[in-house]
Amino acid sequence: MRAPRLLVVLAAGLACGCSALTPFATMPASPKTGVVDPRQRVAICTNPLKTSPEQVQQAAQAECLGNTIAEQVTGNDYWLDVCPIAVPARVTFACTPKK
Repeated sequence: MRAPRLLVVLAAGLACGCSALTPFATMPASPKTGVVDPRQRVAICTNPLKTSPEQVQQAAQAECLGNTIAEQVTGNDYWLDVCPIAVPARVTFACTPKK
């Protein structure tokens, strides 16, 4: 009886694990000290091995408000207090008004 239960638990874990790699919004990195940037900043947690730069860009664009374009302002950073280990990279974008 234990084997079927174990298989069910393993299957559920695998199903949940796939969605755990989906990029999601998180707290953005602050501008460097002394830099004043009034634009809205958004950040996306991502797994660079599983998510394309285009998918990350689309996720950031979805977070930007109004008539703006998400422009990447940082590369990947790996602060695990911001993003979990399954999607460890944080990329920060600034929402720039469209011209």
